[in-house]
Amino acid sequence: MNFSAPARYSVRAILYLASRAYSYPITAGEISREEEIQKEYLEGLLNHLKKKGLVKSFRGKQGGYMLSRSPDKITMEAILRAVGEDLVLAKCLKENMESCQRKEYCLAFPLGKMLREKLVDVLREVTVRDLVSKDDEGTRLLHNYTFQI
Repeated sequence: MNFSAPARYSVRAILYLASRAYSYPITAGEISREEEIQKEYLEGLLNHLKKKGLVKSFRGKQGGYMLSRSPDKITMEAILRAVGEDLVLAKCLKENMESCQRKEYCLAFPLGKMLREKLVDVLREVTVRDLVSKDDEGTRLLHNYTFQI
């Protein structure tokens, strides 16, 4: 599965904000520099994420962006859906799965449907906190997840 550039950059920006966890806003310029995302493009994404309720912005000399809620309350699914990702593995597996002309006799359809459901389950379960937090030994917490298909 390939995520779009807006999805990848939005995830990176939100993870950057979460990893800094400052009590003050982070500028788009800093995020742009550190994440190597064109500033103008990033500002558009951040404004979109603001409209979707994932980040908040502050104006002025001390302005910038912060997460709008705790990192453990923001899932990967929420970020991807905020930027319009379909979360599909194939065209025939759109959310309503009605677009598949062959689903009644396609032998691969059940596998594709199961994989899509598992993908959405994982994205719904993994939070921003999971990706940026470390345990006492410095290991990322997500390392401890076990995903079963």
